[in-house]
Order: sequence, then C-alpha cells, then structure tokens
Amino acid sequence: EYSFIRNGEDIIRSRRTVDTNNIEIKDIWKKDKVERFINDSLVVITNEKEKAYRNSINSVFYFAFLPKGLTDAAVNTELLEEVKMNEKDYYKIRVTFDEAGGGEDHNDIFLYWFDKEDFSMDYLAYQYFTEGGGIRFREAINSREINGITFQDYVNYKPSSDTIKLVDTDQAFENDKLKEVSRIELENLEVD
Repeated sequence: EYSFIRNGEDIIRSRRTVDTNNIEIKDIWKKDKVERFINDSLVVITNEKEKAYRNSINSVFYFAFLPKGLTDAAVNTELLEEVKMNEKDYYKIRVTFDEAGGGEDHNDIFLYWFDKEDFSMDYLAYQYFTEGGGIRFREAINSREINGITFQDYVNYKPSSDTIKLVDTDQAFENDKLKEVSRIELENLEVD
C-alpha cells in the first residue's frame, strides 16, 4: 500500500507491506529522510538502503502522477511522429533527462503516446539501464477521474524478443510482439 500526502509544501510518501510471516514493514519518506519501521519499531538502515527505498518509492509516484512530471526543468522532449494505434491517432514523444536534476536514473529514455483529440496519455514505454536494463511498454486501462484528477491502471509488457527496440514498441504492441509481465492497479483511491 502506498500513500502520498501533500500539506502545502510538505510531502509524506510511504509504503506498507506485510510479508508471509505477517510482519509489517513501513517505509516513510519525509523531506530528505527515509525511515523504516518493522512492526512499528524504527530500525537503523544504511545510506545505501535508504537510497534504494527512496528510489523505489519515487518510481511508483513518478508513474502514478504522469504526465505532470514532464514539465520539470530537467526534462527534454522531442516530438517524433504521429502514429495510429488501436484505430486512434497519437503524438509520439521522446523524453530524456539532463544529468543535473534528472535523478538517479537520468539515462533512462521514455516514449509517450498522447491522443491527438483529447490529449490523454494512453501508452508509455521506457528503456532502463539499472539491474541489467530492459524495455517496458504500458497500456493505460481503467481511466477514471476523482475530484478532478485522472487515475489510470496499466498493463505492463516487455518485448518478446531482444531485437525489438524502444522506438518500435508501438509497432510491436500492434503486432502482438509484447508479453504481459504485470498489471499496475490503483485501488482504494482517496483524494481530499
């Protein structure tokens, strides 16, 4: 379970898991500090672990709040072409990041497909270079609006072959050359 609470300029991001032994683990990120609690007891973590937990939590909220983050100063956008997917016309946009302000994974490359009529972000793909790297393609499903904010779930795919390049993932999707690896489903959403 993830939580994002904004109170003015203050933000608290957290995640909670319960393992198979019924042990509750909570990671709470306030300002520049991440703290880990196991069954409500604060535990000491290394700087390396703190950085890993922060990056993991950050990636969840980065994707959840798209396309908002695409206006950050470190973001570089390029209109590639207009394409058709599932009988709809899309703008295909490539996004890279500056090293300064681009975060730990500033080398990652993203593609976004925005509907030409309503500008919804219906698809995204990215190439990442950590932990051996890889390519993922996401299809937005279950789009809904809650108190003026649009939320979407995603089907997460990977290429069925190492020969498929990031720039070609839309064609691979259209030609059933991607394999589903997971689903990202937002439940129990509350917006106050």
